[in-house]
This record gives sequence, structure tokens and C-alpha cells, in this order.
Amino acid sequence: MCGEDFAKDWRGTYRDERGAKKALLRGGGSLEKVLARYLDEVPVKLAQRGDIAIVENVGSRCAGVIYAGAVWVPGESGLVCLRVKPISAWRVR
Repeated sequence: MCGEDFAKDWRGTYRDERGAKKALLRGGGSLEKVLARYLDEVPVKLAQRGDIAIVENVGSRCAGVIYAGAVWVPGESGLVCLRVKPISAWRVR
């Protein structure tokens, strides 16, 4: 995004959900704290297409991209469209 590879320090550091949770703990303890290292938080009401959103899905928080009035998150078989209100939103710097 914008010429920066925010994932370079994360890539290859985990292989499964448990490893991802451990990586998040090392990175600050939550998705929000990790995102704050790379992006600027914006009020949910001002979130727009392309912003990153944190949403609750099946009892877990996940990050996705806002597009067409929904939040698109990774799923087991590809992208999943969630029509839920974001908990928080983040904009690329």
C-alpha cells in the first residue's frame, strides 16, 4: 500500500491460527494495536472504500477492507462479505 510493505515483518512468522494469535501478542496484543503501528485510525462514521475495518465475526475480531457498503474479510474459501458495522476503522497513511 502506497509503496510500503507492511506485512514484510509478519510474513512467514506463523503457519496457523494459533501461530497468528502468538504473533499478534508479540506485536502488541490485539489487531488494533498492530494496525496502529502502520495506519491511522479514523472514526467509523468517516470510514470509506479501501479503509481497513475491524469487525466481529462468529465471536472473533477480524480485519477486512471496506468496499460497497460492506467489509470483505478472508475466509476459508476466499473473500467473505460481511454487512456489519465496523468496531473501528483505519486509513492507509
